[in-house]
Amino acid sequence: MKKYKIKGLPTQQNATLKNRIVKTRGRAKWVGVVYLAASFLLLIAACFPMMKSDYVKVGLPAVWREFTLSSFKSMSTAVNIIPFLLALLYIAMLILLFVMFCRAVWGIGGLFKRKANKKYGFNLNVNAMQGMGKVFSDMFAIVLSVYFVIFVLSGSGKPNVLFYVTVELGLAVHFTCGLRGGKASYFDVDENGKMVERRRLVGRIAPFCRNLVQLVGVFVMAYLFLRTSRIHECIEAMLKKDVWVNHFLKNVVSFASLLLQFVTGISLLVLLKHATGTAEFDMEGTQASGMKNYRVFAFFIFLASGATFAYRFLFGEVALRYLELEERTVITISRWTDQISLILAGLGLAMFVFEVIMRNYPRERVAMNAKTAGGEGTVTDDGNVVQQAIEIPTTDDLPTDDVSVFSETQ
Repeated sequence: MKKYKIKGLPTQQNATLKNRIVKTRGRAKWVGVVYLAASFLLLIAACFPMMKSDYVKVGLPAVWREFTLSSFKSMSTAVNIIPFLLALLYIAMLILLFVMFCRAVWGIGGLFKRKANKKYGFNLNVNAMQGMGKVFSDMFAIVLSVYFVIFVLSGSGKPNVLFYVTVELGLAVHFTCGLRGGKASYFDVDENGKMVERRRLVGRIAPFCRNLVQLVGVFVMAYLFLRTSRIHECIEAMLKKDVWVNHFLKNVVSFASLLLQFVTGISLLVLLKHATGTAEFDMEGTQASGMKNYRVFAFFIFLASGATFAYRFLFGEVALRYLELEERTVITISRWTDQISLILAGLGLAMFVFEVIMRNYPRERVAMNAKTAGGEGTVTDDGNVVQQAIEIPTTDDLPTDDVSVFSETQ
């Protein structure tokens, strides 16, 4: 690798290049700092209970009560096993959030780097910003997913004020930083030694609208699923000694609706992960990784929820009731018209159709020999803006954000 220095560059185009690089770095720093601060606040908020429940202990001050000696002695009953497992899930969530926040802190050096990197060139700041964005999105999705699982498996509890505040602030950061950070440019050096700026060629309005609909859709579907799910009742009963051997293994078909509900719940978690992620605001637009996830799993929800409705209406669903005095489980099969599952299936189908319609948006804007922001240049078919008169800028020609580009020679 050899370091080149250019002298006597044309003033106007050199200034244009410097301004573009400095502006991109400033954008990356601002977005990265907001992501980092939001990740820290999310970690702190997760340490406090975000739900009201007498059945499950969450929040650092209360979760340790599930790990007392008396709790372990009463672990033989299913009523105590589920809260204990959910407490373990909550503790695992906090540990994972802490590790992920440490990863975000580790990226501060790259975010504020003032010199070009041999591996990433001018893009080290943007890469650090995107890394922090992914960490925040993953943390946000983990918190929402864990509480969703707790609500499903406990069958009780209601979100408190802290939960709603966390969701609102998390979504505000998600949209603000996604829109602003999604416009950051990439700078590369082509085989001719010319500086290439790869700018965003797709709009941000369509991704914003699609992502907003995705979030509203997944929140509504999660609410409906919590109302119609009977997973907690079945799991609690299946933990009894006689149910697994005498009933479940001999009548697996009778528990089909339970398995369908599991498919619906897992699909909702995937939709939640995608909707709170950064893929929708990626500069690659419709070609970004993971853009098909939402439509695929929305279709799974349509199939699973529709099958749940049909199964409950035609064959009925198994209901388990444990008689403590007789120490045995009574199984009954009840049939009913589950309108909520039908609505959930219809909403899943609607989201699938919406995703199919929006699959080609936003469209790319391709222009040849376009005038670039602040100067002249050529926009190629792949979206690269080539500054014709500038070959390889270096430390001597750039402002205090002093950088160098390394070019490989034969």
